[in-house]
Amino acid sequence: KEEKKEKEEKEYENEHWRYYNEVLKSPKYWLAPMVGASELAFRMMCRSLGTEICTTPMISAPGYVSSEKYREQFYFDPEDKDRPLIVQFCGNNVKDFVEAGKLVQDYCDAIEINLGCPQSCARKGKYGAFLMKQTNLLKEIIAACTKELKIPIFAKTHIFPKWEDTLNLML
Repeated sequence: KEEKKEKEEKEYENEHWRYYNEVLKSPKYWLAPMVGASELAFRMMCRSLGTEICTTPMISAPGYVSSEKYREQFYFDPEDKDRPLIVQFCGNNVKDFVEAGKLVQDYCDAIEINLGCPQSCARKGKYGAFLMKQTNLLKEIIAACTKELKIPIFAKTHIFPKWEDTLNLML
C-alpha cells in the first residue's frame, strides 16, 4: 500500500515538472502582474527584452463574467505570441472563478488566484489577501476550478507570520 502511494506521489510530481518544463518552458524571467501596466503591449515589450512568461494584471472574475465591455479591456494575442501566459483573477465566488476561467482557458496556460492584493478595494470585496482568511471558500474555488478547467490553477499568496499556517493553507 505504501509503495503504491509513493508511486502515485512520484507520478504526480513528475506531471507537474513536465508541465513546468514543457508548457511553461522552465522560465527564468517572469513578469509579475501589475494593475494598469501588464496589459498585452507591455507584456510583448517585456518579452522582446527577454521575459519568458507573463502574468496579466489582476482581473475581476465577476466583472469578466458579467460584462463584455470589461472583457474588452483585456486583449489576448490570437497568434499565441504571448505564451506562456498566466491570467490572474480576483474575486470571492466559486461560480465566477470557474466561468471566468472557462472564458480564458484557451488563451493562457494557467489561472492564478490573487491572494496577495492588500488594497482597500480587496478588503471591501473580500478578495486578494483577504480571501486567505476564508480558507473553506478558497478551497472550494480551487477544487471547482481544478475540476472544471483544463489548465492548472496557481495561487499568488502572502506568507502568514507562522510558516506552518501558510503551508496548511496550501495543502
